[in-house]
Amino acid sequence: MYLTQFELTSEKTTKTSVSYGIGTFSRLMATFDLERLYGFYILQIYVPTILIVILAWVSFWVNMDAVPARISLGVTTVLTMATQLSGSKTEIPKVHYPKAIDVWMTMCMMFVFAAMVEYTFVNALSRDSPRKEKEDEKRKACDNNTKIAGLSGEKFAAPCMFETSLKRRRHCGFSSGREAALFVERVSQICFPIAFLTFNIIYWSVYLRPHDF
Repeated sequence: MYLTQFELTSEKTTKTSVSYGIGTFSRLMATFDLERLYGFYILQIYVPTILIVILAWVSFWVNMDAVPARISLGVTTVLTMATQLSGSKTEIPKVHYPKAIDVWMTMCMMFVFAAMVEYTFVNALSRDSPRKEKEDEKRKACDNNTKIAGLSGEKFAAPCMFETSLKRRRHCGFSSGREAALFVERVSQICFPIAFLTFNIIYWSVYLRPHDF
């Protein structure tokens, strides 16, 4: 006998006698120990999902102004991961407890979705840049009016007194929203691979450990 998904590691037969109300009967019990062959899952599920997660990180190196490219890349990776998730459910038995493959696929989906959310956050930060330019122009115009009023002989010229979003961002250490967005991009380029590597170390150390059932 040969099974495509399992390897027969050992077998044991036991002969016992069982007593019932109508008499004693002999019983032969056979025990088979099977070990799952996970080479199929490595090639068909684990390797493609790892590549999809890595592909989602490519967007961190794409210019944030290339909105169609980054949105297309993010949506494509999310949909591809969803297809992998639905396809994996047809290859494994349906049980009530979370399986190792369920944990893997869920975490990969979360990493891909987080990369999509990261660009949304970065785009929202960098979107303040045109408003900053308008505020700079307003400040220059106000300063010019103050200078003109002083040259014309007026005794009092009202200064420009308004709080800008640029000034508020300076309190956080960034001179503009685009600079803050670039900082988030640089942090994501480092943190996402480290987080995924940490998850892999924990995952494989837990599920490759021998379990007694």
